Amino acid sequence: MDSIAVLLSQSLQLGPQRKQAEQQLQQGESQAGFLLLLLQLLGQENAPNEIRLAAAVLLKNNIRKNWPEDTAISVQDRNTVKAQIVPAMIALSSRPPLQAQLGEAVAIIAEHDFPANWDGLIDQLVAALTESDYSINNGVLTTAHSIFKRWRSQFRTDDLFREIIYVLERFCEPFLGIFRRTDHLLSDPSYHSLPEAQRVQLAQAMILLTQIYHDLNSQDLPPFFEDNNNEFMGYFAKYLVEWNAQFDDGGGEDPTPLEKIRASICEIVELYSQRYLDAFPQMGAFVERVWTLVIGLGQSTKYDVLISKALKFLSTVVRNPDQRGAIDNEATLNQFCEKIILPNMQMREHEEEMFEDDPLEYVRRDLEPTSDSDTRRSAATEFTRALMEQFESTITTIIKGYIANCLQVFSQQNWKAKDTAIYLLTSIASKGSTSSHGVSSTNQLIDVISFFSEHVFQHLQNPSHPILEVDAIKFLYTFRNQLSKEQILSVLPLLVRHLGSENYVVYSYAAITLERTLALRRDGKQVIEKDDVRIFAQDILVAIFNKIGEAPTPEKKAENEYLARAAMRIILVAQDSLSDVHEAILDYLVGITTEISKNPSNPRFSQYIFEAIAALVRFVGGTHKQLLPNMTNKLLYGPFQMILGQDVQEFQPFVFQIVAQLLEIQGEGTPDAFKPLLAPLMQPTLWEQRGNVPPLVRLLKAFLLRVSEDIVANNQISNILGVFQKLIGSKVQDVYGFELLEGLIENVPAQTMQDYIAPVLTLLLTRLQASKTDQFTRAFIHFFMLTAALDDKGYGVPFLVSGFDKVQPGLLPQVLQSVLLPEVQKVTQRDRKVVYIGLVKLLTNTQTIQMGKVWSVAMESLLKLFINPQDLKAAGTNEILVDDESGYQTTYARLASSDYPPADRFPSVTDERSFMSSSLDAFSRNVPGQIPPLLQGIPNELLSPLVQFMQSNGQTIV
Repeated sequence: MDSIAVLLSQSLQLGPQRKQAEQQLQQGESQAGFLLLLLQLLGQENAPNEIRLAAAVLLKNNIRKNWPEDTAISVQDRNTVKAQIVPAMIALSSRPPLQAQLGEAVAIIAEHDFPANWDGLIDQLVAALTESDYSINNGVLTTAHSIFKRWRSQFRTDDLFREIIYVLERFCEPFLGIFRRTDHLLSDPSYHSLPEAQRVQLAQAMILLTQIYHDLNSQDLPPFFEDNNNEFMGYFAKYLVEWNAQFDDGGGEDPTPLEKIRASICEIVELYSQRYLDAFPQMGAFVERVWTLVIGLGQSTKYDVLISKALKFLSTVVRNPDQRGAIDNEATLNQFCEKIILPNMQMREHEEEMFEDDPLEYVRRDLEPTSDSDTRRSAATEFTRALMEQFESTITTIIKGYIANCLQVFSQQNWKAKDTAIYLLTSIASKGSTSSHGVSSTNQLIDVISFFSEHVFQHLQNPSHPILEVDAIKFLYTFRNQLSKEQILSVLPLLVRHLGSENYVVYSYAAITLERTLALRRDGKQVIEKDDVRIFAQDILVAIFNKIGEAPTPEKKAENEYLARAAMRIILVAQDSLSDVHEAILDYLVGITTEISKNPSNPRFSQYIFEAIAALVRFVGGTHKQLLPNMTNKLLYGPFQMILGQDVQEFQPFVFQIVAQLLEIQGEGTPDAFKPLLAPLMQPTLWEQRGNVPPLVRLLKAFLLRVSEDIVANNQISNILGVFQKLIGSKVQDVYGFELLEGLIENVPAQTMQDYIAPVLTLLLTRLQASKTDQFTRAFIHFFMLTAALDDKGYGVPFLVSGFDKVQPGLLPQVLQSVLLPEVQKVTQRDRKVVYIGLVKLLTNTQTIQMGKVWSVAMESLLKLFINPQDLKAAGTNEILVDDESGYQTTYARLASSDYPPADRFPSVTDERSFMSSSLDAFSRNVPGQIPPLLQGIPNELLSPLVQFMQSNGQTIV
């Protein structure tokens, strides 16, 4: 334990020791008892706080990484951790940061083991609740919430409802009991004389209790809560009125516990108004309370989240046609506009300050509001649109009046009034929107283009107040889907000009709008094409790269992912039109990559920069092969060598994907520069990083594609199979093991693989017997059928029969009948063609026809596919879809630009029915009289379609 403490201390320091310490800790993860030592360390009162917190974080991350793997943590360690972690969490009641980390760890374990393999968890938590010690109670409630909150977003399944019922049976009564006690203590006059720490604990408990109430009711309305509806709703109603002034600290800009409780209650009543209206007779009363609450709150930012949640509830109510009668009068609608919409659409002083002092946060809050950072404007806009769904004409008329007033005030040099007018217009003009396309439908009572021309375009064309410039750019961003191609092309130069602005928000929004506009697709086609941007693509890229380059540190260079995303999009659109200037562009990208490699800090920025490199390789190197050697040298001997040499783990998955891409598009004559990379790829440490596994498998397959002869000659097949063995033992990574195995089958001669097939099959069958999963079975079927289908490469059915016989004579029929054939119908559409062809090959082989009943079962499986034919000629899309969410290590950050549609392994088979029919016709003539007896037990409804199809093509089974 002392050595772990030393390593944790070193991992928190800057310098060369840090990397070594991290590597040693990583190696320790695989040792028995490692998690238990961490649990003991973080419980040591005499250990430094930072060491205890580091141990808690490492414990949580280790559990997140390794708990899903059956073999990564021993059964004994799992059971001991589950027995000790809840008591350890409770013992840390005086250390909330440590307690929170353990609570998250409990939730991670519960996601995998609860309730089937951890049936005592809820009983442990309930037993830990106390009458008065809220430091312990809050730890229990925090853990319970972390376990239950995932229910809110999960799909309804039988397993999910069994889990919820299991919890409800054990948790509801104790939950009501602690809810009553907490409310009593908060409401008691003596509350004000309690020490501040106790008051904070009680308030935090009520926050957690309301959140857990939401969790427990999120999927369905449990009878317990329906029976106790009046009591709970009474509590909620009380907390929405000014019942205890002492509860609010009266100052500051951070939400107080009271605001958090009220926000959580607004979420609950929104849920009830959406899902359980029949059991919510109090809705009218809550509408009154929430309305009164919203209009009585001030402009302080501490109320922002509460107002957002409150307006979401009111929006839900307004959208309900049954409530229309209660608000369908002009006076009420005017009140909504005057008291709610207009005040919350206006820019406040703190937003101006954020625009100047924290511009990146301003952009992110405006573009990507979260449940904890919803802006008042976005909530008011949502409320406006809810009203518009029911009262479009009336609301449009009222808001247009406010817009006219704001524009009149703006004429007196009040820029804030113009800002409000643009927001108001946007809120009533847009009826539906998506992040990909902007507004998808508009209010027919509003002329968006006319408003843009008369009131907005001037701020795009001429210098104005920076916020109005941003408003103009954002107007384009919002209504980009309403612009014709000609209109888009006319404003693109203005956006390019704003990329050079000195104002951070202005040039960021210019980059954002430019990127989203270039990404527009209509009728399945790109709106802006490479010829449209050919003239100014280089200028845009240089402007973006210069903006990135102005930042003084690697962290500052990487903070604005919107710039990197715009650069990526320009390259994706301009494609090979950049060939004449590609070297300068690649130099910029290499320089940026080299800098940010010094301290990776923003996963999104990094993803987009590597996407840009992959796109340049794809469109310039892939189209002009003569440019590939220079591109390869710049990348391999530049940043990639540094990233791999200095073990920059965050970027390794990107590097492996681009190296694989370079190999894949080389064609004949693979440069020697790649070959020294092969041996180091087998190092176990690389494969320990979960995010490395998919790109490393792709890279090994690329080596097999291009230099399989060298691999065979250098006796490296066994090394690759060592990797395969590691992957196939993992439930998470076994699919990549099969990908690697198929890469061997497709590129290495069957004669070479004969020596290895029996051990491979033994591994597969052992894993199948020990821990079978649907994913593993489907992958096994695909591998088997692919091998059967590759008879033109020396594989095929005889190769498989021989391999299984080496494991155990006569084994193949047993495996087919008990494992593979019963699952054939579950194959995905992507895998169907290979499985179909493999089945046909299996059925048209003289060795398998001797299997009798097994042949008939295989035929029945194939006929079920036959009666539901698939178009095998459908081509894969060439559209490159870049995922907005990317990250390091725990998730594989796929580079979409480096990926290509999967090649058709069997392009000559374009019609599956014809292929089956002609194959059976030819085979039956070779074995006359042997097939008809085997067809006798097959149901007629399966067999008849085949017989009819064959007859229509002049074919038959003899």
